[in-house]
Amino acid sequence: MEVSKMKKQSLLMVLLMCLVFGSSVVFGKAVTGVAILNQAIGVRQLGMGEVATGLSDDAAAMHYNPAGIATVRNIELNAMYHQNIIDTRNEALNLIYPLKGGLLLGNKASIGLGVLAYQGGDIEWIQLNPDETIKSRETLKAESDYQIGLCYAQEIASFSGNTYVGVMVKWIQSKLVEEYTAGAFGIDMGVLHKVGGFGLGMALQNMGTGMKFIEVADSLPFTIRLGGSYERKLGKIVKMVAGVDGIKIKNDDMRYNLGGECWIADILGIRAGYKIKDEDKVSIGASIRYKWVQLDYGYKMMDVFSNTHQVAITLRMGSPEISKQAKIKQMKKHYMRATTYYKKRMYKEAISEWEKVLKIDPNHKQSKEAIEKAKKKMEQTAKK
Repeated sequence: MEVSKMKKQSLLMVLLMCLVFGSSVVFGKAVTGVAILNQAIGVRQLGMGEVATGLSDDAAAMHYNPAGIATVRNIELNAMYHQNIIDTRNEALNLIYPLKGGLLLGNKASIGLGVLAYQGGDIEWIQLNPDETIKSRETLKAESDYQIGLCYAQEIASFSGNTYVGVMVKWIQSKLVEEYTAGAFGIDMGVLHKVGGFGLGMALQNMGTGMKFIEVADSLPFTIRLGGSYERKLGKIVKMVAGVDGIKIKNDDMRYNLGGECWIADILGIRAGYKIKDEDKVSIGASIRYKWVQLDYGYKMMDVFSNTHQVAITLRMGSPEISKQAKIKQMKKHYMRATTYYKKRMYKEAISEWEKVLKIDPNHKQSKEAIEKAKKKMEQTAKK
């Protein structure tokens, strides 16, 4: 009984260490014991110093400004792995699916699913005999966190630029030293306005219930993010992006991040970021994109611990808009081919091509009229 009590007290001390360690590593201050909420989720964002609020336009956007996923017009699947400090790591799997129309006014909209996991490494629990020899040895997982979030965003206005709003509802679960478990619901909300090459965004994150491990609930780190970005093309193949974010986490001081990236021929991307008030200030990254596949790499320089590496792969698999454009292109191809056959008096072949147009769009008036005209020509030719 005494040993069990001592073990519980010791585990409680480890728990408290995890609470402090899981938060202070990232922010320099203890703002939350849920380490998963303190991690860089997007590789692109990591490389740009986590500048994202006014730029959000990829699958990881939901974790920075949920409004940004409405700008994603491809079905996008993103998988990320982050080898963090010491033996900790975190992973993410994000999926964005663009909708043909939103809940309001039929404007552009997207839904998203984000799954996050964090492993805080292992700790060794050793029990000693009275003579201080080892009685038993046990390896425990220091911390295991998981989050699953559902996101919805849509365009609400398209005058003087485009305005998007978004919300993400998420469930967070954390387990410390394989004994203490807590869970919480959270909500993130965001707005994004883009006009010309400029983007302005704001997000409110981690509004929700507290994480109660033993008796006292640890509140989620309520965060306010403000950000701006600017994109500009230089010549035909170079695109430059620059941005700044201001981040206020709970009772912490306001922090400012700067970042930028350069895309060459939409194939090679290079980026860098700088966090003004953080101890770990500098990060860099790169991307290679070929057709529907993109590979990303991020590198964060740490002052105290070893530098961290982050990799991701993104697959873009088409969208409702792309499908519509493909149909229009296909219809045009069949219609032009039919017209060529008609001019050559190959009426049967022309009718076949116009019928292919009608399979794509049964209400295509020009094809219906052309088929009737071609049939009459066939009848006239047969009478001669």
